[in-house]
Amino acid sequence: MPDLLLSFFFLGAPILAWIAGAVLAWSAYSDLRSRPAGLEATALARLRLPVYFALSATAVIFGLVLWLLLAGLETEFGALQGSFYTVVPWMAIGFAFVASAVIGSQALLARGRLREFVGIHFGRVLPVLVIPSTAVIFDLVLSFLVYGRLSDLLSRSSVLSDTTAARFVLVFQVFAISALANPAGIVLSFRVRDITTTHGFVRTLYFADVASVASVLALAWGFLQLSGA
Repeated sequence: MPDLLLSFFFLGAPILAWIAGAVLAWSAYSDLRSRPAGLEATALARLRLPVYFALSATAVIFGLVLWLLLAGLETEFGALQGSFYTVVPWMAIGFAFVASAVIGSQALLARGRLREFVGIHFGRVLPVLVIPSTAVIFDLVLSFLVYGRLSDLLSRSSVLSDTTAARFVLVFQVFAISALANPAGIVLSFRVRDITTTHGFVRTLYFADVASVASVLALAWGFLQLSGA
């Protein structure tokens, strides 16, 4: 079974980030509900807020998947040692960082656009809310690739060189840094005051999409690094 530190980064950190984001969104809902002008919007919140909670929880589910894969790897081959163990903590730290950045981005958007999200303009906020999740999916893909390489080496009783391990570590470090573009894109999207118009909606999507390009480039670079390792 993965040790406590790895379990925290794969499971604990995303759960804590999700709880913090849920509290942030719920406090915004409470503020909206306390205003007479927001009573009409809050009637739909019971239907729309669960969508946010479920969407932001995908990072927690992906963390559980990675933890289970690591547990399976250790069950089959024993506790990882040497260069093999060097890679996994950075995989876990990188995932925790990416998950926190993505959940934080979604929480910021849900809080800042809550009136539109729980109202008739739900369809204009939801696509923007989904875009940051691609970073977690890309991180999951990179982790699958590395798990596959580690499993293959362990099954053949081969040695993972320090150079290759360092390359794997660098992939997760670079990808984690790229995820910072997501909250930056959401913050910039708040420059668009009115998303009820087509022009405003397109501009909001533009900021979120441009931010996701950093993750796409980091994913492509990671593929090149892993294929050459």
